[in-house]
Amino acid sequence: MDGQFKPCPFCGCDKIKLSSRIVVKDNDIKTVYRVHCTDCKAAIDEYDTNYQAIAAWNMRSYENTKQ
Repeated sequence: MDGQFKPCPFCGCDKIKLSSRIVVKDNDIKTVYRVHCTDCKAAIDEYDTNYQAIAAWNMRSYENTKQ
């Protein structure tokens, strides 16, 4: 998974990790994913797939502005 994460938008660190955990809610078991910076601990919300979590981490608001 190296190289698929943009650097941290807060500290610039490139040591970014994808983590997962199992959650149980109303007798439903699922895995959720989160991306975080190992340096400053910045993190995004949890997502249902690793692809959604990676895409959310890599999204930068300044890249979506129309000129």
